[in-house]
Amino acid sequence: MIAHKSHPGLRAIALFKGAKSLLALIAGFWLCSVVGHDVHAMAVAAAARLHLAPGWHVTQYLITKASGISDSNLWFFVGTAAAYALVHGAEAYGLWHEFLWAEWFTLCSGAIYIPLWLHSMMDRVTWLNVGALMVSLTITGYIGWLLYHSRKRRREDCKTGRYGS
Repeated sequence: MIAHKSHPGLRAIALFKGAKSLLALIAGFWLCSVVGHDVHAMAVAAAARLHLAPGWHVTQYLITKASGISDSNLWFFVGTAAAYALVHGAEAYGLWHEFLWAEWFTLCSGAIYIPLWLHSMMDRVTWLNVGALMVSLTITGYIGWLLYHSRKRRREDCKTGRYGS
């Protein structure tokens, strides 16, 4: 455990990471159920059920992309979803229990996405890009702030002999 008192923000981030992990697991299991089926026919049926206009360029794009998905592609996506769920699940568990490794892991993993979101905004600014960047900056900034202050407190405690009490 780290040398700072409990912060409700850590629990909130842990819940957010846990929700992302759960969604990735659900997506992975759904993808497993799709393996062996005609993905193109499923896309056509989904477009019809959602009342998407067949001539709409988005509908045509999605159906065209779905026709190129093979079972090996689906298994790759299943593996990716499992890895994503594992990483975010570990972060959620570690942050919930306030482990120092989890804070550092979350700081590093969140910081990796910031340049990617900035780069994606160079081509086109969307609400999704801006929102994802703000979430990444908020989480990374908060965790960085916690790590800075807990290190400062540990250093002061070592000087005064209060470390570990």
